[in-house]
Amino acid sequence: MKLARRLPVVIYRWTVIFLALWFVSYLLPMLDLDITGHMFFLLTLGIVAEWFAVSFPQGQLAATFSVIFASYLIFGSAGAVWITAWSCLMGQALARSNSLPTVLFNASQYVVAIAGADFLYMYLGGSLAERLAWGNIFPLIVFVLACFVINQVLIYLYLLPDRKNNPLVFWRDALRWDSITYLLTAPLGALMAVIYHNVGLWGVLLLFLPVLVMQFVMRLYVHLELANRELRALYEVSKGLEGKLDQDSILEVVLAEARRVVRYHTGIIYLWSEDKGRYEAQAVSGPYKRQLEKSIIIPGQEFLGCLAQSGERAIVCDSKRDPRVQGQPGFTQVHKSVLVIPLLTEKEVLGLFVLGDKRCFAFQTSHLHVFTGIVGQAAVAVANARLNKRLEINATTDALTGLHNRSYFMECLERVFNEENLPSQMALIILDIDDLSKVNHNYGHDAGDAAISMVGRAVFSVAGYRGVAARFDGEQFSVLLPGVGEVLAAELAEGIRRSVSSTILETGDYRCSVCVSCGLACYPQDAGDAHGLLRRADQALKRAKENGRDRTEGYSCKDLSGKEKQADVSFLSRKKGMGV
Repeated sequence: MKLARRLPVVIYRWTVIFLALWFVSYLLPMLDLDITGHMFFLLTLGIVAEWFAVSFPQGQLAATFSVIFASYLIFGSAGAVWITAWSCLMGQALARSNSLPTVLFNASQYVVAIAGADFLYMYLGGSLAERLAWGNIFPLIVFVLACFVINQVLIYLYLLPDRKNNPLVFWRDALRWDSITYLLTAPLGALMAVIYHNVGLWGVLLLFLPVLVMQFVMRLYVHLELANRELRALYEVSKGLEGKLDQDSILEVVLAEARRVVRYHTGIIYLWSEDKGRYEAQAVSGPYKRQLEKSIIIPGQEFLGCLAQSGERAIVCDSKRDPRVQGQPGFTQVHKSVLVIPLLTEKEVLGLFVLGDKRCFAFQTSHLHVFTGIVGQAAVAVANARLNKRLEINATTDALTGLHNRSYFMECLERVFNEENLPSQMALIILDIDDLSKVNHNYGHDAGDAAISMVGRAVFSVAGYRGVAARFDGEQFSVLLPGVGEVLAAELAEGIRRSVSSTILETGDYRCSVCVSCGLACYPQDAGDAHGLLRRADQALKRAKENGRDRTEGYSCKDLSGKEKQADVSFLSRKKGMGV
């Protein structure tokens, strides 16, 4: 599948490269070898321009077009193609800003753009002998525009398959920045050609210095815009996190805003799982989302695990050469550049923010600083979200049994009856521990708490998955069963009763058992509203108590326990080691 997705990109890239090679070989016989030294001089200028190119997330800006245009006006299409191809190859190779296939494509798209623009120049009647003549102004303007358009189209098609992972804003910015560069370098290239014909090579060198100054100004301009975008991302994260207490929403905001700052292939946010003792992927962005959603980090193991344990930040510029990650499987195996920032709180490393890209040197120190601020805000928001969730759980949960408390149960009961789609049938079970006061008196309140906790487990294991189970009062429990009829509700109540009576509690030197009485009421036959159903179930419970306890009674039906009234024995006690 991966090969099928990348195959069109590979075919397109090598088609452009081979087309450029054909143009270069076709134009080779047209080179004027008598002026090879002059061509090498302009080639050197082109290498310098490419070497100091301004890099940004979806490309780079260089003043190379001034050299390209000057070469075209001085040496014609053959000289311009050769100077451009070699200056791009050698300049980008020295700068090491791109991978070899990308460098080859960049040089090739320049060649194809020049060849296409030269065709239009010739088609519009441009002169071969007098390229600087006033009559050639319109064809030369078309040549410049054609170079720009063909260049941008080739780059756009090259980046199109990964457009979903690269924000469109960067391509629009690249288009704007590149148009400014062409607007400034085209006149300088024409002036370089004029000075070459009138003064010589040294005059071209003097004019090339302002070209480098212009490129330096463009570098400042681009970096300023990127810095503004980083600040904007910080603002958007703060704004996006404002009032958000949902953990998943917080993480999605952070990964989305990260793309405003830098182009990346894959982004993951890991969070600490207290239950499992490891970091688990909670949010993933990128083509490998499905594969990475279940990835984990073990503290102290491998590169990411060591960073999670130490709480340190890190940038990997080239995973194939960095000794910290060489030979390690997983994330660093498929991404050449990796940026890692921990989500720190005052007491712990809450998680890890990890970005990866398949380009070398995709992340810089400035990104480390910016994302530290973004991730810091996210860490605070996630910690608050977890605290808020814990408070919500504590507010609706009984601490001793882990079941819901009375207030939450009553809210659920009212909500069910207020819904538009009220279930056609519903059951409510209320059960009470028989003679719990005797357990407390004979064995202590710890034994009483153990009995309450045991009954809570029985309630949840038998009926909790079907409805809402709660500790209704001190020794009283309730289970709301929407959509459950009288027969099934009776079976569930009996299941709880039998589970409790068959369980032996061990406390101190004694073993004891407890029993429960259950009352059952059903909607709509017993009551038509929430309070009526609750009252009827309570009345059924009182009847079960009056009829001998350790039994299940329905409000409108007979004893549901299927047994005769038994003796009032709610617990048994013997010394440990003796039978019960």
